[in-house]
Amino acid sequence: MKKQYALIGLLTIVLGSTINVSAAQTTTNFSNNKNKEQISINLSSEEQKLITQEQKSVVNEIKKLDVDDEKFSEQLNKTINEKYNKIDEEVENKAKEEGIDKNSISNVETNLKEKTYKIDDDKEVNFQGTTVSVDVLEEKDIVTNELEDESEGLESALNFIKSNFIKSVEAATKSKTKEVTYKKYVTDSIIKSWKTAVYYISCEFTYNGTKVTARRTGNYVKPQGVVLNALYCTVDKESAVQKPSSKRRIAYVSGTLEGGIQIKGTGLIVDRFWGRAEIECNSKGTISKRFRHS
Repeated sequence: MKKQYALIGLLTIVLGSTINVSAAQTTTNFSNNKNKEQISINLSSEEQKLITQEQKSVVNEIKKLDVDDEKFSEQLNKTINEKYNKIDEEVENKAKEEGIDKNSISNVETNLKEKTYKIDDDKEVNFQGTTVSVDVLEEKDIVTNELEDESEGLESALNFIKSNFIKSVEAATKSKTKEVTYKKYVTDSIIKSWKTAVYYISCEFTYNGTKVTARRTGNYVKPQGVVLNALYCTVDKESAVQKPSSKRRIAYVSGTLEGGIQIKGTGLIVDRFWGRAEIECNSKGTISKRFRHS
């Protein structure tokens, strides 16, 4: 797939041989630097309590933000930088202890449990290691297709039967449509090229109790808050509708963000993040979401 580059021209990958991205499951696995390092941190119960307190403080501040504000990403990063510092301090201390340059760390494993805090019906905040993310899932009924009301004045037995029996049968198979949008904001202290990665997918699902269809209405993958003089590109972006069965439809968007610096006209990748955001609807109109990254 052809790569699309932004900011300072073409980003050339010069790391010797072809780069193979590890598929190992880790808490954070973003960097593609040839000198990448990984560390493991064992947090004490007291340290974990302090981090939990910071998490709750972050959540309380995010509750005050408007996700529809064009400056939401900027405000989100400001909140995290001001309120969520303990885990970064532990990463820095561990790096010093092991004689590792913090900027070369690509992989952080901790014994800190993943936590998700629900803000309201549409939003939630997730904490996983050094990663903080915000989910925004919205549903909107755009077509109800309700049966038309019976004509006034017809009180015959036939009308009674239709309104009380046939109507319920027809209603069970009448199609309804809802538009669903899912946006995922991901930030991680290890990433140096940008402040937030955003994955967005929207889709119209039509269902009738026995089957469901889907039509995508929008999707993108992009970084926000790109740092000065940094390069970035979006590669291997994909979006489609999967059809596991007539009762299920999954709309997704996936892609890899690469970020780096330019040295004497040559680009060097220092950050790499792959993610996939998906929304699913079943034949009864039940919506679920999922996000994966590596």
